[in-house]
Amino acid sequence: MVFGIPVGLLYGSSLLPMILDVGEDALSIPEVGDEMLQGVLWVLVLMWLAAWLCETVMTSSSWGATLGKWALGVKIVRSDGAPLGFGRAGLRFFAKTLAAPLVPLWIGYLLAVPSARQRTLHDVIAGTAVVRAD
Repeated sequence: MVFGIPVGLLYGSSLLPMILDVGEDALSIPEVGDEMLQGVLWVLVLMWLAAWLCETVMTSSSWGATLGKWALGVKIVRSDGAPLGFGRAGLRFFAKTLAAPLVPLWIGYLLAVPSARQRTLHDVIAGTAVVRAD
């Protein structure tokens, strides 16, 4: 979330000139060409890769957490309590970004509420848990 808000604002502001047509009629919808769609797709792919790299590096580091989790005093570990490696941290990110939106109503996040270990769907898939940092 800490990383997502600035990235979303940056992404939204970069698309603003493409969305708004400041020509003859300010309310007209500009024609979307193949070049624009390809450009938007590349921006999305690059942002997703940047988010993957940042989160994976941070969660597999000695911190074991993103900036938001660090500020809340929690970290991500393997189910057995060992620190995350780069591969498992990457798997957790992919499970979160690919599986969570596909489950209706983001139920994967609601799985954490009734369970004793409070693990979300992507934690179960990756074999990870969020615990209090020491």
